[in-house]
Amino acid sequence: MRRNKYGALKSQCVFGHIHASKLERNYCDQLRMLQKNGSIYSYKTQIKYPMIVKGKLICNHIVDFEVYQKCGFHPEIHEVKSKATMTAVWRIKHKLFLTLYPSIKYIVVSGDVDKCKITEEERKKGIDIKDLIQP
Repeated sequence: MRRNKYGALKSQCVFGHIHASKLERNYCDQLRMLQKNGSIYSYKTQIKYPMIVKGKLICNHIVDFEVYQKCGFHPEIHEVKSKATMTAVWRIKHKLFLTLYPSIKYIVVSGDVDKCKITEEERKKGIDIKDLIQP
């Protein structure tokens, strides 16, 4: 597979979603585990939010994850970012999102989310994340 402009390879998570990077894939695996053990209600990937100002569409902001907690009506946005992907364009879209959707919590996830990842060997063997969750 071809690398993207930031040098990351597209990668598939346990659930079958295609992600822009291994970091994003690992975070999706972590969210799947949290859903399985009941910590979160559900989540969606790659959700498009229109940025409309004074009736005009300025742009769309596609967020990595929309996470629904067990006790909440509004989703939380979880955006997985490395330093390379925190571009000026992303910062503007982030600020615009916060202004247009003030009731939605926006969490930027950066750094190492390898704690709950499935190893490449387990992935090849077809081991599901649910097999790794301890009751």
